[in-house]
Amino acid sequence: MDIGESTVDDLVKRGVLPRPIRIGGSVRWNWAAVQEALISMGQGNDGADPFMKALNDEAAA
Repeated sequence: MDIGESTVDDLVKRGVLPRPIRIGGSVRWNWAAVQEALISMGQGNDGADPFMKALNDEAAA
C-alpha cells in the first residue's frame, strides 16, 4: 500500500483498516476487507488513487 508498518498499525488501532489474522508467525489480511475499508475512506472509487486504479485495472483484465 506504499505506507509504513507503523502507519498500518495505527490505522488498524483506529479501526480504519481491518485487524490482521495471524497464521503461525505470519500476519495476513483479508484483501477484500482492506479494499472495502479503502473505498469507504474515499479512495479507489474515483480513480484518483493510482494504487487502487492499478488493482481495479488488473481485476478487470
